[in-house]
Amino acid sequence: AKRSVWLLLLSMGFLIVLGIVMLISTCAFSESAQAGDLYKEAKRQVIWISLGCLVCTGAACLDYRWFQRRIWWIFGFVVFLLALCYVPGIGNEVNGEQRWINAEIIGLKALQIQPSELAKITLAIVIAYFAILLGVAELLGKEELNGTLKLIFQPSEEGGACLLYTSD
Repeated sequence: AKRSVWLLLLSMGFLIVLGIVMLISTCAFSESAQAGDLYKEAKRQVIWISLGCLVCTGAACLDYRWFQRRIWWIFGFVVFLLALCYVPGIGNEVNGEQRWINAEIIGLKALQIQPSELAKITLAIVIAYFAILLGVAELLGKEELNGTLKLIFQPSEEGGACLLYTSD
């Protein structure tokens, strides 16, 4: 198990470095290069990659039961953020899509948040939670579960959307 963790971390590090090298090689031809800073986009990506690594490390240090106890609060918060995208003055349209939240309301003028990215992570946690519930029900010896768990997946250019629901 330790060996696979190091292999995963090494692979991830290699892909990050390769991505940054590719980004740096294209930065000179971007719009920000015309404005004077050749590596503005690369610097932004390094900052966000660093922040993402810190958040991932923090999440990995948390016990999975912490997420399990708070799954519905997390899910509700993400649904709230998704709804904020359509509130005038808060939601922001980019490239014809109303998927962004303008963080100017909390004092961060240059930051925009795309809640659908958080929704993808939350959906993975919710599906894992349902998988745990199904596994526990099976271990308890219940032959039949009341209702049916259904998963609908719709592919799209950004990976797709997923709907998980139960019915009787």
